[in-house]
Order: sequence, then structure tokens, then C-alpha cells
Amino acid sequence: MKPVNITTQLILFLIPVAGYLAWYRIGKIWNGVGLNLGFGLLVVPLFMFPQMLLYQNFLFLAVTVMAMAIKMYFLVKWSKEHNEKCEINHAD
Repeated sequence: MKPVNITTQLILFLIPVAGYLAWYRIGKIWNGVGLNLGFGLLVVPLFMFPQMLLYQNFLFLAVTVMAMAIKMYFLVKWSKEHNEKCEINHAD
């Protein structure tokens, strides 16, 4: 295992398909896929209820921003944990 640069991880995260590479590099690919799928399914009800049409754009934006913030939090948290494991393994 090699330590990862957190800045590089965040840059990869912001590129749509390359974001999965960031999750893969820390061994959390399935967690990343699960977060993306979970937040992707969260917006489905916004399109199913026509009475929400007035608020649809605002809610979609709010959910998207919230999802990005949560995914970035976990990416940074798990990247730091990955780097700590690499340091422990390297010291042994």
C-alpha cells in the first residue's frame, strides 16, 4: 500500500469518472459506489411528484451540494486513515 496525496484525491473526485479511481486507491471502491448510488437514488422522488415542480430545481441543487460535501468528507477521512495504515505498515 502506498500513501495517497489528499489534494490529488480531491481533484480526482471532482472529475466525474476519475472519482472512482480516488476511491479505488484507498481500497474503498464499493463504499464510493454505494455512496454515489445512494445519493443518486435520493433525487428520484423529486422527479416522481409533479406537485414539487416549483421546488424541484432548488431541492435538486440542495441534495447535490449535500451529497458532494458528504462524499468529500468521507473521501478525506478514509484517505487519512489509509495514509495512517501505510505509515504503520511501513514502520513495521
